[in-house]
Amino acid sequence: MAWVKAASKPFPNDSRYVAEIWYEIGDQNFQDNTTQVRWELGIRKLSGDGYWDSSKNSYLTSQCYGESYDIPFSYDFTNTSYIAIDSWSWRSVQHSYDGTKSITMWTKFSLTRFGYVEFGYNLTLPTIPRHVAFTPAWNTSLKARRFGYKVSMPSSSHSCNITLRGKTDGTENFWSKSLSKAEEIVAPLSDDQYKKLAESFASVNLKPLTWLVETFINGKSIGTKSYSENIVWDIQYIPPELSYSLIQPTSLHNDLKNEILIGYTKIKVVATSKTQPFQNMWVPSDKWKTALNGIYKNGSSSTHEVTKDSLIIGSQWTDNHQKVSSMAQSVDEKAIPYTRPTVKIEQLKRVNALGNDDLLGTNVFVKATIGFNPLNNKNGIILVQIGIGSYATITTQQLADGHTITNVDINKAHTINIKVADKVTTDNVFSSNISSGSVDLYIGGNGEVGVGMINNKDANSLQVKGQAYQNENDPIKDFFAQPIALTTTINFNDYWKRGIYSLSNTVNANNSSNSPKAGAGFLVVRNLSDYSEIPSPNKTWLYVWQEFENLSGAIYSRHMGTGSGTIPVWSEWRRTDVPIQPADDIEARGPNFIKWSSGDMEQWGTYNLVTAIDKPYGSGYYSGVTANMKFPIAFTSKPNLSVTVEDNFANSVVPYLVSNTGVQIWYVYGLEKHVSSTRLIHWTARGRWK
Repeated sequence: MAWVKAASKPFPNDSRYVAEIWYEIGDQNFQDNTTQVRWELGIRKLSGDGYWDSSKNSYLTSQCYGESYDIPFSYDFTNTSYIAIDSWSWRSVQHSYDGTKSITMWTKFSLTRFGYVEFGYNLTLPTIPRHVAFTPAWNTSLKARRFGYKVSMPSSSHSCNITLRGKTDGTENFWSKSLSKAEEIVAPLSDDQYKKLAESFASVNLKPLTWLVETFINGKSIGTKSYSENIVWDIQYIPPELSYSLIQPTSLHNDLKNEILIGYTKIKVVATSKTQPFQNMWVPSDKWKTALNGIYKNGSSSTHEVTKDSLIIGSQWTDNHQKVSSMAQSVDEKAIPYTRPTVKIEQLKRVNALGNDDLLGTNVFVKATIGFNPLNNKNGIILVQIGIGSYATITTQQLADGHTITNVDINKAHTINIKVADKVTTDNVFSSNISSGSVDLYIGGNGEVGVGMINNKDANSLQVKGQAYQNENDPIKDFFAQPIALTTTINFNDYWKRGIYSLSNTVNANNSSNSPKAGAGFLVVRNLSDYSEIPSPNKTWLYVWQEFENLSGAIYSRHMGTGSGTIPVWSEWRRTDVPIQPADDIEARGPNFIKWSSGDMEQWGTYNLVTAIDKPYGSGYYSGVTANMKFPIAFTSKPNLSVTVEDNFANSVVPYLVSNTGVQIWYVYGLEKHVSSTRLIHWTARGRWK
């Protein structure tokens, strides 16, 4: 460059003379980051006479770029208009890191005759291009895969190394390139490099990435600049493959194994993970849910009931990046509603051996039609059985034409059961009742007589249907029947079916389990219904009474009941043929109680029980009623309670859940069905009051 006047200032005593500062900028060294600069301080005569002074009483003080000088001088302007007082040779000025630099020139002139001036100048040097011009082209979406840049070179001496880095410790360099010319690129990473970058996210959703740009001038590094941005993990987990399988009842026929039956078939939904593009994409095992028709259960597989015919399976998951996703797909197969087979009784009657209608017939004729759900013409009836107790296997056509059950006791009402199995269910039972033979009085040819029934026992015997009474109110007991002899020890709990037994050996009687310990005697067993076909007493609502009379006439009784459970519970034996013997006199008496000083107490009364008798039970009916009857005075423990019922339809009444304060539940039994009515119960309770 040429010399440039930076500044000037006239002297105060003669403005025709001015002090001047000059500078010249030389070459710039890009690699060393320096500029050559020199400057000069002088005095110029603008016009007029040329003065001179050889005394050297004038002086110059100057400072520039860290250098300072004091110079005395003389001057002579007689033959020149400009005198250079101080000229500086070339100086190598070091620029700042960014290539910029400013220097200050400052000077003082004190001249004889002209006076004193002081001034300066701030020189800004041309910036030296230091780093390449780099502009990142970030897209904060990892999925977009756009991590480009634009770079240009300030000079042909420039080059650069570009690196895309993750961790600042230098262990994650995903891409690098050396450039010596300008370049613009959108997506520089290869598939493998992009995969490495994506997997470096691990399970985080935000990761800082940095472009590192190291600039070189003539092969020498002048430093590195960085450009950072946060990149968002937005890559979606590839949905799993959804599949399903049918879980059928084990009893289902093979013809229907591939059908979906509402209420019977279950569907197992399975979500199977697909291969993901990157290793850092997975779903924790406890973050899977699978569903049928929108009902989700935990796990990548789950089993569901089929409740309707439109089926949609689905899955929901939360991946390791805490992103929740879901999918659903329809099941092509249709679910079929299933209904059990039906039986419609066309005819049910007693007939004789010739097949003619006969109210006293010992055969029963049954005619019925069976309906079933065809299930896409794959279902059918595979088994039909009919009988009373034991069953005969017949065909649907035989049942439709009519089937005869032979040797049916006319003295009892019977339940006719028809068992039907189709290809789905095998436990279908349809029951109908056939009444006993209708007879008022029967007289057989061998002297056998039946009242209300046909006597099919021994010659010259009498059979009465129901309970027989003497003197209108006293039941006729069956002590006159021939008892069954028991010749060894027994367990009294095993005798719960109707019967009369004798134990003639005192030792055997006393050593028997659950014995009343009363010596030899007779055991009478009664119950509410005929349990002859039941193999064990483990049956709900089963009641039994035992009465034992020894050879001395002492009578002991106890009872057993299962209630709503199936475990028999026996009461303790108690003697019933003698009244309670008080230890001393009566202590208190009321209209419905007596207290003895010994602690014994007896109470009595009536209770109006309102109930219907309408639930089938054996050959009759019953009802169970929750009706808390309270004793007027509470006993100290559960008393012995005896009850009778005064009613035209109720034959007997049984208290249940008896406590020291009263009765919670009553069971009423009758031979005929009857609407709700008031039943009058008479009761007597014996126990202790202290």
